Amino acid sequence: MNYSRKILNYWMQSVSDGDRLNFNEKEIVNFVELPKEEIEAGQIAVSSLEIIEKKVGGGWSSESLNVLICPNPQCKPGRNQSEKNRLFPLVIPGRLEVDGSLHPQKNEPPFIPRKYLEPTHAKSPIVGQLNTAEKYRERKPHSDEGTWEMVWQDAQELMKKVTGKNGAQYQLQGFQPLSHAVVWFGEVSSIPYQEIAKCYEDLTKQNPIPELLKNYTEGAWVGKASHYLEEHGNYSTHHLGQMTDRYPLTISQREALHHFFALENGQLLGINGPPGTGKTTLIQSVVSSLWIQKALAQSEPPIILASSSNNTAIWNILDSFAEAVKGISEDDGESMLFSRWIDGVESFGMTCVAKNKLKNILSSEKRYAWAIRQRAKSRRGDELDGFHSELEKRSIEEQIETFLTHCCTYFGESRLTLDQAKKRLHIKLQQIGNQIEDQSAFFHSRKRFHSQLKKDYNSTQGLEIKIEEITKKKNESRDAFESIDALFKEWLRERGRFFLIRWFTPVQKWANELFFQKQESDLVLNTFKDRDIRKQLLALKNTSEQEYTKNKDQYNKMIKFKNQLELSDKRWEEWKEQEVEQEKDNHTKLYTEMDFEIRLLSKLDTHLRYHAFWLASHYWEARWLEERHDQQTNAFESEEKTWYRYAKLTPCMVSTVLSAPKFFKRLRKPNDYLYNFIDLLIFDESGQVLPEQTAPVFSLAKKALIVGDTEQLQPIPRVSLEVDEANMQRMGLISSQDELNSFVLTGLASSSGSAMKIAQQASPFSKHKDLGGMLLTEHYRCSEDIIQYCNDLCYHGRLIPMKNNPIQGEEVYPGFPTMGYVDIEGTAEKVGGSWENHREAAYVATWIANRSEELTQERQLKDVLAVVTPFRRQADLIDSYLKREFQIEGLTVDTVHSLQGAEKDIILFSATYAGPEVKKQQLFYDDTRYLLNVAVSRAKESFLVLVAWMCLVGKTRRIPPVCCEIACIHFRCLRRISCWN
Repeated sequence: MNYSRKILNYWMQSVSDGDRLNFNEKEIVNFVELPKEEIEAGQIAVSSLEIIEKKVGGGWSSESLNVLICPNPQCKPGRNQSEKNRLFPLVIPGRLEVDGSLHPQKNEPPFIPRKYLEPTHAKSPIVGQLNTAEKYRERKPHSDEGTWEMVWQDAQELMKKVTGKNGAQYQLQGFQPLSHAVVWFGEVSSIPYQEIAKCYEDLTKQNPIPELLKNYTEGAWVGKASHYLEEHGNYSTHHLGQMTDRYPLTISQREALHHFFALENGQLLGINGPPGTGKTTLIQSVVSSLWIQKALAQSEPPIILASSSNNTAIWNILDSFAEAVKGISEDDGESMLFSRWIDGVESFGMTCVAKNKLKNILSSEKRYAWAIRQRAKSRRGDELDGFHSELEKRSIEEQIETFLTHCCTYFGESRLTLDQAKKRLHIKLQQIGNQIEDQSAFFHSRKRFHSQLKKDYNSTQGLEIKIEEITKKKNESRDAFESIDALFKEWLRERGRFFLIRWFTPVQKWANELFFQKQESDLVLNTFKDRDIRKQLLALKNTSEQEYTKNKDQYNKMIKFKNQLELSDKRWEEWKEQEVEQEKDNHTKLYTEMDFEIRLLSKLDTHLRYHAFWLASHYWEARWLEERHDQQTNAFESEEKTWYRYAKLTPCMVSTVLSAPKFFKRLRKPNDYLYNFIDLLIFDESGQVLPEQTAPVFSLAKKALIVGDTEQLQPIPRVSLEVDEANMQRMGLISSQDELNSFVLTGLASSSGSAMKIAQQASPFSKHKDLGGMLLTEHYRCSEDIIQYCNDLCYHGRLIPMKNNPIQGEEVYPGFPTMGYVDIEGTAEKVGGSWENHREAAYVATWIANRSEELTQERQLKDVLAVVTPFRRQADLIDSYLKREFQIEGLTVDTVHSLQGAEKDIILFSATYAGPEVKKQQLFYDDTRYLLNVAVSRAKESFLVLVAWMCLVGKTRRIPPVCCEIACIHFRCLRRISCWN
């Protein structure tokens, strides 16, 4: 079995185990309720066995039954008995024998479900802290040889360590204990994972495995010999489009984009995108450029799918494509270009959404384009319904008329047919495309010439000196060659006149000696025989000819390079003069070469590439209208044709990684997936995407762009390390601790990996030896002091802050430091597994209320400020104070996990920790720098910490780990705000 197939089988098992261990209580069907005493004793009574046998059905008579047991379930009563929300805070995996005896499961210790451990982005009740559970399991690993009594005791100790109480005593606030234990068995199918489970089953039968998926899995394990393209500017001519005219790409965005264009089918590129470095802009540049390329070729549009594992990332992608559509009210030609010419089309993205999630889309204020897959009304297979279906029900004649009205206004024509409009748009697009390619090639060739000049000659003066030197060498080698050539020819003529001499060796020597004396040649000859002289003269001729040819080629190369350099410099100077002349009226001064280079690239991005994007948009609209006008009523079309038509209006489809496979398969053959159909797969926030979620969607695509950051929030695994390691061994992926360590580093491991970690290993290109893939470095969101904290904490100083600290007296929010703190003497209490601090919560709410008028001069408070805290309980408490005491609603008050991708001018960080109990606790930022990185980088203007200072950095605490050490060093540098009332 090849390596990719092993990985597929391993990930398929991870999906199955995840469904079983990371369960949703509502999805558990095969369960029974048994007396708690029987579970604790490890012996199920005969009457209970009969209940289980009846539930399991026939076939359970000679084999053991794998079960999961919650010894102390709880419930939150609903309006009726069927609406009870059950909670399984502690689970013991077991094996039930036919005699009723319970035994431990090998490699599966008792556990508290991950969704109930903080930190988490799941909106679940909190039982305790993740680090507490992990530390317990590190100290007390699961024994493969243990008894049921030992496992029972282990479960109770785990629960007590995490909650402070054993299982029987623990009760979560708002929940009631149930009188019986719950035992469930058989497959637990998670509804969100059902589709990728089906796709995995089909993938394991595919031969060969789709190329992109093969390179994704094997590339991570083997490791690509990645490199940086020094001449990446050669790919700038592929950069044809921009969706915005507000700002050009940065240097690192441009580098990343050029390396993307260097990919071949079957390859992927990882883009490491720290906070605020323009990941979305890069994605838009990729999509718009591919869309324009296909429009220029007059082929079908590209099929592009943007995906992620969480809905927040999906909304962000959709919002970015909706924002690209500008509503222009004027009717003049030029401005008419920058709006859609088909009524109702308000975005360049379309979300493929599960039917049960459609309500969220329809209730949104933003009018997203959407599609669902559902059973066809004819009951013959499935159908796609949604935005495009509704749009295609409208009058095609009215749509064409509206389109042509806009088109005529733009071109200044009184009348155009649809075909004429399409051709005019394409001709105009070609003209713009040619300008882009010409100016891009010119700019980068000039940069390349000057780079070569500096590398090979140091300066133009150095080039002239080298030309003089090579000219002299060329002439000398030419003279030497011509001299030996003439001598050889004369010798041949001499031999021809006295041909009889060739037969008498003594006469040969005499004649040849006489010849060379008469020629006054300074050649040193070993012998004067004809045969030897011919051989020596030919060798000398060939050597001198080669030397002359070499010097002549070098001379021609230098002269050609000089001419190219002079021509490019001449064109550059002419362009600069034009720019200076144009800017006189704007009172703008361009001083340095860098100023002019930035100006050229900026005009390319914000003018030509922006125009090209909109021209392509309208060209595709014309193609869509043509297709609609010509299509046959009720004619069944292929899925490929449907997607191509959709892509003519919405070039980027957006879907969660779990839903995507459902949409890209045959409508009448639901087990026939469209492998290798998607032209480009884009993963956003891929640092949060679990490895086992990715294979099905990778199998559908030809190329992939994986965007994310392994220094921000990590994915929450669905399987434990113990289960994961057992699966690795079972699939033949590891056989030793060293192999386990190596496998974990690939990013492929379900318990610790992510799509971004895999992409770092599998990318063919990288700029930094210690970081696979490309890195975006220019940061525009936060003030310099704020992002420098993250820069030192996580990014080895590689980020380039582009937003200076405010000048004193010119602050957006006077009196607010960029980084500050207030020392609050409160007391933290552990409630329901989480932490809260009433005094700190009240202080935060009061401060916001007192400053609300000051902060909302021009904007709403919810758009200016957010509150971040490590704990769900503290977030709920602050939100409660705001609503109850000050009637402030709609403000973002949440944990760090809910805020990745968001940004506010001011972030208040409620640390919560305070009081004597906390001194014994391991603080959340002792374990990971990621949470601090995300929290701080949400703030654009000011990051303010509320904290019991001595609890954080006081001498009474033990020496913190490295990441906390860094955090403490920076927190000590915060500006203390002594009066914050």
